[in-house]
Amino acid sequence: MSSAEVSLEIVQKQQQIGISDYQTALTAQRTLWSARHSLISLQQTALENRITLWQSLGGNAS
Repeated sequence: MSSAEVSLEIVQKQQQIGISDYQTALTAQRTLWSARHSLISLQQTALENRITLWQSLGGNAS
């Protein structure tokens, strides 16, 4: 579990018991979505780099 996921979970629990507001929960959720988006972008770049390497090594030669 990432720190962003832990933060969101904590804020949601705090909101349930009334010691945190809705804005804080939204901010924590936005932070988590941003982290997930960054991870997906990094994974995409890694895959693109692997494809480029494969092609440069002659992987697409017929």
